Amino acid sequence: MHSGLFLAALAVPVSALGSVLKVGPSGSYANIQAAVDASVDGDVILVAPGSGGSFVVDAKSLVIAADGVSASKGVLGNKFTIQNLGPAQSVVLRNFRNVALTSPSPPNANSRIQQCAGAVLLEDCELVDGDPTLTIEQCAAVTLSNCRITGWEYVPVLSTKSGPALVVAQSAVHLYDCTLAGADGKDNDSPQGGGAQDGQPGAVVSDASFLFAGGVVFRGGAGGATKASQFSGFVPSSTGGAGLVLGNLSQTSALRGCAFQPGAGGATMDAWAVLPGSGGVRIDATNASYQDLGGNRVRLSATSPLREAQPGKLEFGSGSNYQAFVFASATQHPLFDLSWKGTWLPAPGLLYLGQVSSFKGYATLPFTVGDLGSGVSSASLYVQGAMIDIPTATATTTAPTHLLLLDAAL
Repeated sequence: MHSGLFLAALAVPVSALGSVLKVGPSGSYANIQAAVDASVDGDVILVAPGSGGSFVVDAKSLVIAADGVSASKGVLGNKFTIQNLGPAQSVVLRNFRNVALTSPSPPNANSRIQQCAGAVLLEDCELVDGDPTLTIEQCAAVTLSNCRITGWEYVPVLSTKSGPALVVAQSAVHLYDCTLAGADGKDNDSPQGGGAQDGQPGAVVSDASFLFAGGVVFRGGAGGATKASQFSGFVPSSTGGAGLVLGNLSQTSALRGCAFQPGAGGATMDAWAVLPGSGGVRIDATNASYQDLGGNRVRLSATSPLREAQPGKLEFGSGSNYQAFVFASATQHPLFDLSWKGTWLPAPGLLYLGQVSSFKGYATLPFTVGDLGSGVSSASLYVQGAMIDIPTATATTTAPTHLLLLDAAL
């Protein structure tokens, strides 16, 4: 990891990808769906900042990445669907946002990851305004890293309720360094009172699912307010949303360094008094168990994509002093490891890249991409750190990150 040649030599023999299909003004495709339709297993779809659109990936292994720094994201339109991946297939979706709505508008369609036996990674994505915003259903291994997801807030006439950020059913999901915010409940301004909605949870995980969450903020929405009158009779106040809802799980969920922010209760206001509603709970667990593993939030991000000879860096952040040993692999294979208090994303047979130490909580590890080799236009690495917390001498995993390496001509 200390030289570009070392990075490239590791990457090319084990992770060379297929063709690179470019989306945007200088590319051959006007939107992501057109590129997906033209792609085959192993291809890369490279999206210019501001380009994108809604899309469906059906039974294809792809890397879909927006070009440029994180401030210049690709645009997903109002939804995406990733479905029907076989056990040997995988998808990466990195550096995208969907379109935030302006009132009056109906909610965005529900983005979905469903019926996937293969692994899916979403990184550096901002998803908003769905009901719910993202659903994961019947999937073997979905990882979200450094994502921000927000539920849809009710707009009168155009929707009947607000939405949570994330809903998971019959799936194994691994969350790192994300913020999941449920929407506020709808208000009721009718003088007859009634009808205010409870705040929505940050995430709902149920139906025999497994959840690992490291450094995640689960935020419940506030309950809606109610205006009552002397003719309304008793009008119950609405309740704030839970940070996290767990229900009917077959395995114990594992939580490390997370924050749970329940929503405030909605108030009922009449001519004489304001009656506050109940606040939400941090975790609402029904027929489910969870284990708090302790430990800190440990961020890892990488400059990606990168061309040959272009410098980049890995950035580490934590609330403690630490030493991190950095590993990588050509493929993703999420596997929760209790001894490391986290999920390993790189597949077994890890490649050791180097180490970094920090006594201030933040550290960087610079690198340069070397020559990818003759005939290789793109390559891929999944990178993660094994971190030793110096004050407590405990071992944890950092968040994972994906590196897309490109030929200089692209």
